[in-house]
Amino acid sequence: SGMGHVLILKNDGSLWGFGNNMYGQLAQGTMSMSIEEQLLKSPYMIYAECEPSKYTEPIKIMDDVKSMATGMGFSVVLKNDGSVWIFGLSMAGDLGDGRYTIINNKPIKVLENGLEVFAGEDAGFAITGDNELWRWGSNYWNLGGAIYHRYALPVRYTSNVKCVSNMQGYNFVV
Repeated sequence: SGMGHVLILKNDGSLWGFGNNMYGQLAQGTMSMSIEEQLLKSPYMIYAECEPSKYTEPIKIMDDVKSMATGMGFSVVLKNDGSVWIFGLSMAGDLGDGRYTIINNKPIKVLENGLEVFAGEDAGFAITGDNELWRWGSNYWNLGGAIYHRYALPVRYTSNVKCVSNMQGYNFVV
């Protein structure tokens, strides 16, 4: 589960969720400001919210899902065709769409050829079919000697990857 939201993957491949939707992490509702209005208001602060901000019963998000992961205020979804989708809060490029501080309640496709997806507190990860690890969002601890603290677009991080694990904002690659 993420920041107050839970995702459920059913046997038929449908993805459902409930709980907090204030930042669009359930891909539902209406945003109080468009993405363009959010960026004009401030590229550094979040001013928008989604309504309704909470769902107490599970609601359907999408079909044809293979797996999913939740970050602090966002969700990462791997569909059966290998496409990787993200929605919710981006404070450090978490949505992988090139913008840092926005909320988005509409799924955004960020990668193709995915095999597995993972989420840290404010970073997303995907292992692709060629066993490369792609990442986006925060890199607070400068993993791998990277200069930048955050990535707003997916970047190839390393190759020959088997799995990724995370714990309280720390991420480990094997």
